[in-house]
Amino acid sequence: MWDKTRYFFCFEDLLQFRLGLTPAISWSLAGRTMMFDVRKHEWDKNILAEIGISVEKLAKPLPAGSLVGTVNNKIASQLGLSENVFVVTGGHDQTCSGLGAGIIDEGDAMLATGTVECICPVFKTPVFSKILRDSNLCTYNYSIKGLYATVAYSLTGGNIFKWYRDQLGQQEIEEANHVGKDAYELLIRDIDNKPGKLLVLPYFTPSGTPYFDTHTKGAINCKSSSLILSRRLLFSAQSYASDFLPLLVIYSF
Repeated sequence: MWDKTRYFFCFEDLLQFRLGLTPAISWSLAGRTMMFDVRKHEWDKNILAEIGISVEKLAKPLPAGSLVGTVNNKIASQLGLSENVFVVTGGHDQTCSGLGAGIIDEGDAMLATGTVECICPVFKTPVFSKILRDSNLCTYNYSIKGLYATVAYSLTGGNIFKWYRDQLGQQEIEEANHVGKDAYELLIRDIDNKPGKLLVLPYFTPSGTPYFDTHTKGAINCKSSSLILSRRLLFSAQSYASDFLPLLVIYSF
């Protein structure tokens, strides 16, 4: 099956292929495959040889924002699109989020909460230091040509709050349905920024960088009100991510 496979795509290039284009892939997303030379900006032939994939089976790597082509007119019509719709390369989720957050200069960093909690700092030259490698911190291309980034993250981020909503937020869910609001809005409406005494270990999934510990356990210690618990669940993942800041500052920038 491996030898008979025609193409190996990520979501970006797969979508382009389905739109009738010769697929391309952004440098940042190509870097996440671990088959891409982030300095030469090309597929690493030695790695491809080791795993038995020819470069012809992969999309063409391009910088973010590069024109790939226009959507096939027949496909565009089927999708309700006008003719001559341009398609450009995008990027990995965190590098695109960083760009959207205004991270455009060396030394800037984004802290994002989605499913995971992630810090994405930006630097001008690729960093391949031993301490970053030992900490499972990658170096790959940023969404702006000429810049690089890494990602330090906890795999528990917004998903821990979803767990709380589903398991302990039934009152807020019912109220949200009744008044036409989002349950999350009701859960956080009275949260302040003051630290509390509640201890939460945010390992409701494997730990993420630097350890990728699949056996660590999450914990909620002591009885508390739902308001205090909501606040601490939100802050616990951020606290985990903040542990990386000294490492990133000293060894990246």
